[in-house]
Amino acid sequence: MNATTRRSQPRPGSRAESDAEYFKANIASIAGATSNSRFFDAALSAADFCAMDIPKPPSLLGDGVLTGGGWAVLYGQPGGGKTWLALELAVALARGEPWLGIPTPPEGVRVGLVQLELGDYAMQARLRALGVRAHPRDGNLSVPPRSKLGAVDLCRREDMAALRAWVETGKLGVLIVDALSRAHTANENSAEELGSLFAELDALRHETSCAVALVHHERKSSGNDTGRDNDLDALRGTSRLQSDPTLLMRLKNHSGGLRSLTFVKVSEGPTPSPVWFRLGGGGRPEVVASPEAKGDKVRELVLQAVLNAAAPVTKNEVAANVGCNPTTAWRHLTALLEAGAVASFMEGKADKYHSATVAPLQPLQKTRRNDGPVLIPNKMGDSGTPIVADKVVVTEGHRCTVATVAPKGAIGVATVADGAPPHGLAPEPEMNAGIKYTSCPKCGGEAPTYGEHKVRICRECHWREGTSEVSRA
Repeated sequence: MNATTRRSQPRPGSRAESDAEYFKANIASIAGATSNSRFFDAALSAADFCAMDIPKPPSLLGDGVLTGGGWAVLYGQPGGGKTWLALELAVALARGEPWLGIPTPPEGVRVGLVQLELGDYAMQARLRALGVRAHPRDGNLSVPPRSKLGAVDLCRREDMAALRAWVETGKLGVLIVDALSRAHTANENSAEELGSLFAELDALRHETSCAVALVHHERKSSGNDTGRDNDLDALRGTSRLQSDPTLLMRLKNHSGGLRSLTFVKVSEGPTPSPVWFRLGGGGRPEVVASPEAKGDKVRELVLQAVLNAAAPVTKNEVAANVGCNPTTAWRHLTALLEAGAVASFMEGKADKYHSATVAPLQPLQKTRRNDGPVLIPNKMGDSGTPIVADKVVVTEGHRCTVATVAPKGAIGVATVADGAPPHGLAPEPEMNAGIKYTSCPKCGGEAPTYGEHKVRICRECHWREGTSEVSRA
């Protein structure tokens, strides 16, 4: 019996005889038609195989993420937006528009969508929400109405044959089935039962170059089950669902209403970065920035808050400037410190942050007798840092040289922004000349009087007397 004779054999008319019984009854004729010559007739020498002109499969999604004849599975928890994503994928492929920012062939692809989750009214409403009929390539998308399709069981040879006929006659480039669980009656946990269906789908996609995309569900979790933490193990059913497809995409739900699409397995191209989105009006996905990207934006704002400050700032001051909470500001400041973008020093009990490229002269923590602790509220280089100096020498040109105790050995130059000498003083050799020490009338602490300027500043309570702009830090 040759292959043509075998295919012409009628299948039993009664459904009482199962497919398994039918194949068992006819196994001898099937084996006799294929066992002796099938592989021999198909075999080529490696040299001849390499000499063949085999065209590269067209890329349907991204740079080879999904190609012609490929097999994709989109899976996730119920209510996450899988049906919307699958529908938007179908429309994007038909029109040649990006899907979630991922390019598709600009000329468009003929797509068949078997939608088994939605009724006709809901399906029509979603298509209208996507503006179907307004685009010139919307005719590339074919959708059998659920009411006309009836029951679908791809484990039945009749249904699989009808599906193949649609793919071949309609010249489909992509076939999307939503959801897989509604398209068969096999035991999903049985590699043997589901393997027979997968073999048919493999033959379909390889022989027609039509990519197959299935929408599926995650498995249920129980007790101390941590399987959902593993993207592959979260996929419901036999491990064949992990190994056979060329593309696995997992839809995850996150706190705050965020969702992400992760490309768990990409066999034929580079793996795209996860896509983040929220469900907008009508449950339609709306792409948003990833938490990492949002964190990068906040970190840039934190950095600018430090660099643009007129003086070293605390985390609370940064938080108020950026509009975030102090903990968030501290986290970003710590990362910037580790990256060397900013530097810090301790003042009292608080860390103060400043540019790492311009080290500010820090306020003196302690002063010695005859040291004149003077605040210079002018710009210090590019840091804009007020300093307390123990020695100030005012020179012509309204510039002064400042020597400080902390940090040890640091020398800086302060330029008066308003064109006046520091503290409104006229140039003179040394400001600290003629310092007199008196008691503070408020707390009794030491309150030095600075030269002829009659400025008294208490080192303890910061009480001040005098008209000069000199002030205690």
